[in-house]
Amino acid sequence: FQSYLETNNAPDKVINVKAKIEVKVKDIQKLKDGKWLNDEVINFYLQILQERSLDNHAKNKTNPKVFFFSTYFMGKLKGDGNGYCYENVARWIAQNNEDIKNGKIVLTEFDFLFVPINIGNVHWVHCLVDVHKRVVIYVNGFNRGDTGAIYTKPLVRYLQEVWETTYNQPGTQWSTKQSHKPVQTNGYDCGTIVCAHAACTVSYCRASFVTRDMKEMRKHIGLSILQNTLHPSWEPRDMMYLEGVAWAADSNTLDDATKRPYCAVTERQS
Repeated sequence: FQSYLETNNAPDKVINVKAKIEVKVKDIQKLKDGKWLNDEVINFYLQILQERSLDNHAKNKTNPKVFFFSTYFMGKLKGDGNGYCYENVARWIAQNNEDIKNGKIVLTEFDFLFVPINIGNVHWVHCLVDVHKRVVIYVNGFNRGDTGAIYTKPLVRYLQEVWETTYNQPGTQWSTKQSHKPVQTNGYDCGTIVCAHAACTVSYCRASFVTRDMKEMRKHIGLSILQNTLHPSWEPRDMMYLEGVAWAADSNTLDDATKRPYCAVTERQS
């Protein structure tokens, strides 16, 4: 991994491919400390988490089943502007039995939906959807004044339309919440933090990491991409299951007297 970070040769050499996502040497180099992660790195890593989530759920149905949207989903949903264009993403999910046979996904089969969002190539945030509780949580650790309405409104409209037209459940109501934890303390770790949140969602554990953990997280993402599987350098501590996703909405709502699992790097910096 380190050799790819330091090389000046063959920047366009493809290192690995997953779900038609190519990661090249120049993409891996976005994992250098201080660099901003790009779509290729995040999408590839989320595909690794997607596989882990499905595998965990297949082994034990109490493990959460998480679906990860592409980083391009929100832009398409908004019509590459500030509007709403359901037609742009309608075929991203199964519309009928034939689609299901062809492997397209059914959102109602998942516990959580994870939506990474690229804000103008300057910042990464995400929305976490609790399918059972019908809650959309907007997470942005950098701007505490950001309500995320520009993203949650079209996402809620999309969910309502899918549930009504595809799953024949009209009138489904979705609520929204905002979270600004953990706080991002620099201008470049936003994408890494989104990936860390995603890993915690798969493990169903409280997001207890801080910005200084992101150097190890970058290494973990790189090793996972190189090995095409989730590297064990990022694991939840004291795995226990939470009730819902209160940890993501507001960590202050957790009962301090109850032991909670933590998602943190194994070589945590002091």
